[in-house]
Amino acid sequence: MNFLLNNKDTNSFCTIYAKDINGEIWCSGAKNFACKAIIASLLSRELVTISNVPNIDDVQITLQMLEKIGLNYEFKDNILRIYPFEILKAKIEIERSNRMPLLIISALMHFVNQITVPHVTGCTTFGKRNIEFFENVFKQFGIKVMINKLEYTASRNTELIGTNIKLDYPSIGVTEAALLLAVLAEGTSIISNIAIEPEICELINLLNKMGAMIKWIGKRKVLVQGVQKLYAVDFSIIFDRVEAVSWACLAAATNGSITVHNVCQKNLHTFIEIFKKIGGGVQIIDSNTIRFFRESTNLQPIKLETDVYPAFSTDYQPMFGICLTQANGVSTIHETVFENRLLYLKHLAQYGLKVKFDVSCHSKLCRYNLKYDHIAHIYGACTYKNIEALTPQNIRESFAYIIVAALSNNAVQINNLHHINRGYENIYEKLRCVGVNVKMASEPA
Repeated sequence: MNFLLNNKDTNSFCTIYAKDINGEIWCSGAKNFACKAIIASLLSRELVTISNVPNIDDVQITLQMLEKIGLNYEFKDNILRIYPFEILKAKIEIERSNRMPLLIISALMHFVNQITVPHVTGCTTFGKRNIEFFENVFKQFGIKVMINKLEYTASRNTELIGTNIKLDYPSIGVTEAALLLAVLAEGTSIISNIAIEPEICELINLLNKMGAMIKWIGKRKVLVQGVQKLYAVDFSIIFDRVEAVSWACLAAATNGSITVHNVCQKNLHTFIEIFKKIGGGVQIIDSNTIRFFRESTNLQPIKLETDVYPAFSTDYQPMFGICLTQANGVSTIHETVFENRLLYLKHLAQYGLKVKFDVSCHSKLCRYNLKYDHIAHIYGACTYKNIEALTPQNIRESFAYIIVAALSNNAVQINNLHHINRGYENIYEKLRCVGVNVKMASEPA
């Protein structure tokens, strides 16, 4: 089996030949935490050293944005040193953005009265990045945000004052914004209904290590006592749980075997439980290593619902969804976090996948009832046919399509490689480590 990967940004591509999926990889630092740790470092006026930082496009984009306002840093061998700096410019002008501009506002509004940042971009095709949740938090801290077609301008007339906030939804990004605002605000803040993903816990650990005073007072509730300054810190990024899940799904879908190092089993508890239910095999090698494979001859169907942590993550869903296309029977995915995150299944319907969509559900807590095709009924044991090209629209869909290509019996071209480069470090080398032969376009014939 072989397929092509094509990067639309550079017109480069590589040819990949995959027969038996078998090997081992080492997970990189968490994509979903690295950029947030970088932005949190802006709150310190001293040297911050962050290790295990993945060298991915999202990190590079974040650093490029911060360079525009005067950031000084050194990034080598996955170690990032951020030096004390003065904000030279209160406007970030850059062609490429990601999901970080609103968090940049949250950090820098402690030091400037006004700042302008580019629009949030990144993976937007599977649902709106609705900034009303952010605006509500900014407003309660005394920050006003003006929006035009290209940028956000945030301003304040007084010092930031602590406040009591109950988030409308336990959004990861909004939780991070509230924490960054509260730690240096004057007085005490209580933030409730927060996200509790492992990456949020790590952000709190990082801020506390820098000198913040954040205390858990409930499962989704923290008390933040504002401090006057934060200090130097040496901190390591946790390993990427979504990357570990990606390799697990590749192994199970293709009936292969992949040993994944740098795994935090505690953070994967929900995934492992559901992975086993469909016939996924899990062999614990040691405290940081798991071998993923297919336990039974045939994968089994399941009814699955995504939700905020500790439930099944929406970031796992596209890769896991491809596993379900190989199960014997009908599976159901109920996506409750992003309204359009089932679009990849619609695209695969033209290549042999039988799938039906529904807008109606019976969950009282579902935000999308009768609004979007947010429920998919997947008829498994699919054999993909006649795939010439696939065009992913986000990071996780990119890896999902790699799994589809590995299941295909013909050459498949995958476009938009810039998406996977945003979230997976050394992806092509790691593919080689699990038995996939990768030939880059730059290599001689």
